[in-house]
Amino acid sequence: MNTLNVIFDLFYKQLQKMAEDHSWTVGLVAGVGVSIPAWVFSDCWTISHTLLVVILLLVLIMDWLAGSRLSKKSKVMRNQTNVAIDSVIRDGMILVFCFLGFLLDRELNSHSIIFASLTFAFIYHNLRSVVANFIALGWDRWIPLWLFNPVLKWIHDELHAKVDKYFPEIDSKGDDEK
Repeated sequence: MNTLNVIFDLFYKQLQKMAEDHSWTVGLVAGVGVSIPAWVFSDCWTISHTLLVVILLLVLIMDWLAGSRLSKKSKVMRNQTNVAIDSVIRDGMILVFCFLGFLLDRELNSHSIIFASLTFAFIYHNLRSVVANFIALGWDRWIPLWLFNPVLKWIHDELHAKVDKYFPEIDSKGDDEK
């Protein structure tokens, strides 16, 4: 058992080093750069387009579920019935924008560049919200966010915005103590 702990410790240290030297960023950019051109330059809807929309949908669903749970814990947002409706409308508009991007690509003969840019931008933005919701809810106990130290720096502002929005009494108490 001790050997297993040593192995996990070595692996953990390696993951931390990779986060510190931005290996994850380089790997992501390189992986995306190598794999995207096959479908981004396609004029037709492909399985890759569908997979990207499915990823976006999954991120939107995670954001909606975590945000719903967060609003139920908030004294400020709990009584606002329009929050869920607004979220559904917002998420529907996000999907419409992505599909409009695909139609613009078809019209402008830009292959799938507009679609990919819009869809990745929405995935990026909503993923920040998901991670911030998870942390604000305390779910980071069950999700290994320590693997994503750069993510924690990345969502710092988003997390403070969530706390200010859902739990303003915490922020006002903190201001009184200063």
